[in-house]
Amino acid sequence: MTRRGDDRLTGPAAPPGPGTRRPPADGETLTEAVNALRGGDRSVPAHAEAVCNRIDEADRTLRVFVPEPGRRERIRTAAERITRTWPEPAAGPPLYGVAVGVKDIVRVDAATRAGSRLPPELFEGPQASVVDRLVKAGAFLAGKTVTAEFAGPAPGPTRNPHRPRHTPGGWSSGSAAAVAAGVELLAIGTQTIGSVIRPAAYCGVTGFRPTHGRIPVDGVVPNAPTYDTVGLFTHDVRGAALAAGQLCDDWSADPGPGGLPVLGVPWSHAGMPALGLPVRRPGRGLPLGLQCVARPGADERLLLWGAVLERALATLR
Repeated sequence: MTRRGDDRLTGPAAPPGPGTRRPPADGETLTEAVNALRGGDRSVPAHAEAVCNRIDEADRTLRVFVPEPGRRERIRTAAERITRTWPEPAAGPPLYGVAVGVKDIVRVDAATRAGSRLPPELFEGPQASVVDRLVKAGAFLAGKTVTAEFAGPAPGPTRNPHRPRHTPGGWSSGSAAAVAAGVELLAIGTQTIGSVIRPAAYCGVTGFRPTHGRIPVDGVVPNAPTYDTVGLFTHDVRGAALAAGQLCDDWSADPGPGGLPVLGVPWSHAGMPALGLPVRRPGRGLPLGLQCVARPGADERLLLWGAVLERALATLR
């Protein structure tokens, strides 16, 4: 597979069809799903079955997830474990019953291949702390999402949910496309250069890359350790803040008083928290994205102002 200068993909590709999901702009968000699960309006096992069905449907054309024999049985077992651990949904943790896709350079109990054809035994090791935190917060693994080989420049097979003959935008492509396609409402990616913010823009979703090191990177196959940062994808800033509160070290729901944000283009955003917001939602041409950055450590304030900017952008669409 090669990439042309116009960001189209060459090679076998299915045209838009039954496996291409385009959720409406007012589709369910992460916080809405958690409220439904914790409120008892939806059971975790039923939610897990729906996730499995969406994966089967979407992957016929989008190739978002790494193939996994026995995925449905594993997910059913995870859903049963959650209901046993928290028999009262209202008392469940903040991500109770949420399905999460995890980029295939982040180690989980399932096999990790880092987007390569190498045996998974070569990548064995302790599960990444970010996955442990997801499980502690009540989430379960939907599957490993496609990444470029070793999170490098060779593109993976994932297609853009809105234009299947176009790229989904880069190395965390499977995670961004999974959220954009409505398969799941939260996905984990990593960013060394632009691997969270760029695919978020291409796929029309919200991407958040926190300050370098705020989410532990142990258990992540390294690319450039002094830059590698774990990030996430959701449909909106509120969902990103919900997930970040469970994944980031020393997260504060109330960042306290602070100055107004400054708009500009930094000469370098290495190590700085970054937020990608969709400027134009799918259905009105290809998605467009806006990147916002803040000083290192100001992650909470970035999401606070990001929510304000998100509401402002919504009035312009």
